[in-house]
Amino acid sequence: MIVVPRILAQSDEVLSPCLVVYDADRAPTGDFAAPPGIDPDDCFAAATTTTEPATTTTIDETTTTVDPTTTTEAPTTTVEETPTSEAPTTTVEPTTTTTEPSTTTSTTTTSTTTTTTQPPGGPFILDFDTAADLSQLEIEVHHRADHNNPPGNIQGGYPGDHDGGCGDPTNTKRPLNGNDRAGSIYWCPNSGGHFMSAMGEVDGYSIISMSPTQAFSTIRRICWDQNVSESLGRRAWVEVLVVPASVINTPHPSGHRITFNNPEFFDVDSTVRPHVTGVLSLGYMPISGDSHMRFSGAKIANWPDQNPNDPAGRASVAIRRTHCLTELAGNKVEFRVQTDAADFVRVVNNRSIPDNARVIFSQHDYTPLKSEPPATTFTFHWDNLTVEP
Repeated sequence: MIVVPRILAQSDEVLSPCLVVYDADRAPTGDFAAPPGIDPDDCFAAATTTTEPATTTTIDETTTTVDPTTTTEAPTTTVEETPTSEAPTTTVEPTTTTTEPSTTTSTTTTSTTTTTTQPPGGPFILDFDTAADLSQLEIEVHHRADHNNPPGNIQGGYPGDHDGGCGDPTNTKRPLNGNDRAGSIYWCPNSGGHFMSAMGEVDGYSIISMSPTQAFSTIRRICWDQNVSESLGRRAWVEVLVVPASVINTPHPSGHRITFNNPEFFDVDSTVRPHVTGVLSLGYMPISGDSHMRFSGAKIANWPDQNPNDPAGRASVAIRRTHCLTELAGNKVEFRVQTDAADFVRVVNNRSIPDNARVIFSQHDYTPLKSEPPATTFTFHWDNLTVEP
């Protein structure tokens, strides 16, 4: 099921008739209201849902603009969330039990990436209506212990959401272990089809990386749906990277092509690719906050404390929220997260999304059982990976 929100009218200052982006050196003032003759309900388009209509609420929070910085402090994992803004859509999985089709996964591929041009004006969309869509992803599963001498133990077991018959993800689980790399990526037909990445505490540090196999000549917007479950704990997070294709096609001693790590965590795991020149990355920890954006390895923005207005999303493994990175006019990049009440929105100045690049979605797990409280689920649910030129 495709869920693609309408792209808002964009300029240096205005995202819609009812929402203004303020620069960091301006004091946000005034309330938002629809101009004369504009219905407030027309300010934003309601996205579709798979099982129930989306709830629309009045926008009541100023979107902030964050000036880039170059700090390198490590992200915290113990920050509580604070309120955010704008109306969400929800994607809720049904609780029916169905038979899971076979999946196609790989741990590492060696094909050379070539830059392809999208159809004029058309987005690239993987909606995962069928398991065959997984074949359009390059997938790597990395454990830090792989590069020990001798290799360490990666046998640890953990539960993945949905049993083998793709039952209710809240109440049914499948047994997984770190040595079964292909098993950590799987597909279910629930909610029109979606896929899962799952990783537990099988080593000190593990990364699952997934990327559409093609490179994109121009990228102006990247969207994806994922769960923001509180049960994932505070030591599991998502990273989205836009990496020049030339970087991926350059061999790395690790043998990895699409597995990268934040320089702040190189003291934990330095065996994979570092963020290098030209790489734009978004590190997103949905529970503890402290999400950040980096360019060429340097932190340029940090946003702690999001998702407090999403109690339904935080309490569920089945609900998926839409996330988007959008290049705005005026050399700005917006990060937007759908919530239960009003969207979390942040804007970074003096940055753009790289062209001639691959888009990589990754799950990082750093000893999740050490989280306070410990993680009780280990699965990110993904859908509707979209790249717009």
